[in-house]
Amino acid sequence: MARLLRNPFERSQRAPSGGLNFERLVTSYLSERLGNQYVIVPNVIVDNSSDLSAGSGAVTRREIDLIIIGPNGVFLLEAKSYHGAVDGLLWGHWDITKVDRDGLPLPFRQKSERKEAVVMEERMYRVSALIEKYVNRSGLRSLGPFKKVRGIFVFPDGTSINFLARDGSPANPRADVRALTLARVVESIEKDPLPPRAQPISKREVVKLAEVVDKGVVSAAGTPPTEKVVGHYKLEEELYKDQAPNGLHFTVYGVRDLNTGIRHRGKYYDWTPMDVTAQAVWNEQVQRHKTALSALSSNRRIHQIITAMGDEEGYGYLVVERWMNNPTLQELLNSPRDLERLDLARFMKNIALGMRSVHGSNFVHRELSPKSVFVDLEESEAVITSFELAKVLSDKAASSSMQVPTVFTRRVPPNSYRAPEMALTPHDVDCRADIYSWGAIYYRLTTGHQFRNEPKAFDLLAASRLTSGARTLVEKCLEADPADRPVDMEEVLSVMRASLN
Repeated sequence: MARLLRNPFERSQRAPSGGLNFERLVTSYLSERLGNQYVIVPNVIVDNSSDLSAGSGAVTRREIDLIIIGPNGVFLLEAKSYHGAVDGLLWGHWDITKVDRDGLPLPFRQKSERKEAVVMEERMYRVSALIEKYVNRSGLRSLGPFKKVRGIFVFPDGTSINFLARDGSPANPRADVRALTLARVVESIEKDPLPPRAQPISKREVVKLAEVVDKGVVSAAGTPPTEKVVGHYKLEEELYKDQAPNGLHFTVYGVRDLNTGIRHRGKYYDWTPMDVTAQAVWNEQVQRHKTALSALSSNRRIHQIITAMGDEEGYGYLVVERWMNNPTLQELLNSPRDLERLDLARFMKNIALGMRSVHGSNFVHRELSPKSVFVDLEESEAVITSFELAKVLSDKAASSSMQVPTVFTRRVPPNSYRAPEMALTPHDVDCRADIYSWGAIYYRLTTGHQFRNEPKAFDLLAASRLTSGARTLVEKCLEADPADRPVDMEEVLSVMRASLN
């Protein structure tokens, strides 16, 4: 019998829904049938933060139903109580046909809009990062090969599962992410091969590693995040976790300069799960943000950078920026009452003024969105940040820029603010990509909906309170072909000035 590290259901406040009941069944089933060298950790909370896979602006409680740790590795399990048939692309949308109590198919199909496998991969990434930190801090290098975890979707017995992999072939039952019925899970876990060059984890280390996952690496390693110092900056307060446009995960801290006592905002990019080659690639990405901010920080509408540095242990990279008490536009989208205080036309003009400065310094932002704009509600002012994907428009910088991926689409799904050409020729874009994003933001604030390139989208715009001139401008900015958009931000500003007069 497997060891159940703790039982969260006894103190759970959730109503006993079908999903929760199936989760309890999975926990009980596996604890009885897995060998005693396995430890089960139910309901592991990763964090509460924005979830890109759930759609722009969504905030979710990142929770893993079960983590199983045994001599052959670490497995993340998500219980899916779909009785009937499930098919589609494993990393795409799932089509679900449910059955009634008599086992007959119900006369409708449900489509899962959430890309479950993408979310699973994100959770795998976070758990592997936690294990890597523990390995580095504890010195248990023998656990290094197990930082790569595997994900399993568990469905009730009798469910018909017919998924395709990314390449269109049948999904591999031994892949890093797999889908199985409950009766097949024990065999799948116990017969899963060891990672290359790995020895089985001892039972003592299995328990210790499970406790790390349960409590978190901070308490297990005895190093609270508030005591971490990078250079002469102390990381005092964790504000939130997020993901940069290029896919790199980071945590935003309130940091204090130990020399001056002044408090700043720090973005700590975590690359502990990466090898040296991968770190070099991501370092180039972070350097873009630093380079762009350093060149543009003299403009009051561009976020000011203080400094940037790697930590001594090589676990990550800290970018120290001016403290901002203002919310991001993304946060305001979740607070409609505060958003009503915004002078919309003036605010969009100020974003355009900031972007004109960016383009005038030979940069293209490439990922302008509500997440990359701080808002001063009283003045309807904007401060632009998040330049991880910034492109330098010069021949000297072009070659090095093209050597590094721009949009890490495996972890960052498309969003409605990104210009369509970014998916095809991300290196070969100019200021018109930012003009598209500017139009998409204006559209969202005006209509209350995200822009989708379909006929009814412009019907919503026609019903808005925009003047005819501003409405025509937004439509032109949202043209799919860059050649049909305004040529530069000065053309955008000329219409905005007219609408304010």
